[in-house]
Amino acid sequence: MKKINLILVGLLIVMHVSAQKKDVLKVKKQQYDFLFYQADKKSDTIYPQKYNTFVLALPDSILFDTEIRVTNGRLSYNPRNSSFQLQFIPTMNYRHFVTDSVQLKGYEPAEAEVYKKSPKVFLNKLYVTQVNGSNSNTTRQIHVEFYNTKTGKVLLKNTFVFFAQ
Repeated sequence: MKKINLILVGLLIVMHVSAQKKDVLKVKKQQYDFLFYQADKKSDTIYPQKYNTFVLALPDSILFDTEIRVTNGRLSYNPRNSSFQLQFIPTMNYRHFVTDSVQLKGYEPAEAEVYKKSPKVFLNKLYVTQVNGSNSNTTRQIHVEFYNTKTGKVLLKNTFVFFAQ
C-alpha cells in the first residue's frame, strides 16, 4: 500500500509540475531597429584614413523617413565596399537622406535631376548629401544624429573625435 501511495504522490507531483504555466518572454521587434557601427576597431576616435569606415543598414519601414545630420563632417558613401566614410569637415553641417524615383515626384525637375546623380544604396535607392549650413563649433568633435522626419524624434546620436596623424 505504501508503494502505491508513493507512486501516486510521485505521479501527482509530476502532473502538477508539468501543468504549471511557463513564463514566456515575448520580444516585440521595434520598427525603428537599424544598424550603424564602425567596421574597423570600435572607437569614438576618427583618423583621416583609420577607423572612419561605417556600416549602415536601415529597415524599409523607416528608410525614407530618416535623415542623417552631421555636424563638423560628412558621411560619404563608398560604392566599392558598400560602406560609409565619416569625414571631418570643420564648421560645416551636412544632411543625408535616402530617396527613390517615386519620392522625387514632389521636387522640381532640375532638383530631381541633381538627386538622380547621387550614389545608389540599399537596393538602388539614391543617397542624397546636402550642405545644411555652417556652425561655429571649432572643436574636433563630429556629431552624427539620426532623425526621424515623421515623428520628429532623434533615433540615435553619436559623437566622435577627429585626430590628425
